[in-house]
Amino acid sequence: MYEELKKYTHEIKSFHMPGHKNGKLQTLEDVYALDVTEVPGTDDLHHPTGIIKELQDRIATIYRSVQTYLLINGSTAGILATMATRARQQGSVLVSRNCHKSVYNSIYLHQIKAHYIYPSYYADEGFYGEVSPKSIEKMLLEHPDIHTVVITSPTYEGMTSDIQAISDIVHAYGATLVVDEAHGAHFTFSDKLPKSAIEQGADYVIQSTHKTLPCLTQTAILHTQKLSDEEREILKEYLAIYQSSSPSYLLMSSIEQGIDYMDNHRYAYDQWIDALQLLLKTHPIQGGYWMSDDPTRLTFVIQQNGVSGYWLSEALRNKHQIQVEMAGEKHIVAITSLADTLEDILELVDGIKACLGGSDHKTMQDDIIKNQAIGTQLPQQMMLMHQAKQSREWMWIALKDAQGYTSRNMIIPYPPGIPLILPGETITQEIIDYLIGLEKHDKEIYGIIKGEIQVLK
Repeated sequence: MYEELKKYTHEIKSFHMPGHKNGKLQTLEDVYALDVTEVPGTDDLHHPTGIIKELQDRIATIYRSVQTYLLINGSTAGILATMATRARQQGSVLVSRNCHKSVYNSIYLHQIKAHYIYPSYYADEGFYGEVSPKSIEKMLLEHPDIHTVVITSPTYEGMTSDIQAISDIVHAYGATLVVDEAHGAHFTFSDKLPKSAIEQGADYVIQSTHKTLPCLTQTAILHTQKLSDEEREILKEYLAIYQSSSPSYLLMSSIEQGIDYMDNHRYAYDQWIDALQLLLKTHPIQGGYWMSDDPTRLTFVIQQNGVSGYWLSEALRNKHQIQVEMAGEKHIVAITSLADTLEDILELVDGIKACLGGSDHKTMQDDIIKNQAIGTQLPQQMMLMHQAKQSREWMWIALKDAQGYTSRNMIIPYPPGIPLILPGETITQEIIDYLIGLEKHDKEIYGIIKGEIQVLK
């Protein structure tokens, strides 16, 4: 593995996470020397009183939160701990359907009653957008027992919701707002970017520092606003459960140094964003356009007939040694950071132009059923998630024969890690056709093994 990783980082240009881009922007020295454990003077992540507490307080000041917690098991740990804390409330939760699988794992583990809403769906681009404040208020009116609202902003593609408006509505109904801002840890460092959710009234905000900052993979932070003493202590208990009892000081140091680097390079970041936007404006690409609320998130939407995002991603990798973060039916997503140069961006633009100008495009029109209902209509829920998962009456069945059955597992195309079907939901023919189309293009799909899925008898 080590040799393959070295080969990859030397041969491939990264437009994906982590934000240090194959080590181009390193903020740590003497990595092995930093790999220590809890001894006098190094503090304890789960009971911080010294250098870890000081670091968390300093990060909270930078991000304008009341309290910040270091996460060395990724944003996943922060989401699991947050959801577990909120699960102690009586009632239900409202979840935006484009949330990460860790939210649904929490719903299953804690047997939470959940209601779902879809964010807006951009059919021409093939991805989700913002969550409507009105749709949230409608659900809060219809289900007064909702105590927690969970949404994702920004999305993988860089689309953001009006968090301030949503926060005002959620709080007016006496509920708590949780925002998965995994892709927005960089927002705080420039006024040219969207405002962070923690500055717009969200109660819990989870951010992956490794996605867009020069931090190591698996690093993240959890911000909270004012919590009751009881809720704060419960959150700490769950963070200790969902994180290692031997936390990595290397990862914690990476969080510190990555955030400090960004905090000390705000002016350079502003300049980078201006230069990036100018380059994209002066180097237009025929056959597509850029679309994102985050100018550092390069989401390229393909308009050229017969070209899929999956094909374009593969062509960039095979012909130009460029690896993007993800691909969809009609778009690709490239992540940029301060580790990149304008020459890197120009190489990406020229690579896309060269690929689109070729003649060996691989169409998806015959392979994937383009049905807007995939992204807008909730599947029928036959039972709660934990009831389906705990059932002993289940079997494996070929995906092509699964119409009308109730799924036992989550079916998750990855990335972006958003479940298409949840345990307890009915599998439709439209979903089957869509998944089969994805499989033909070697899309990784969790929950499908050798063309079969688990369903209830």
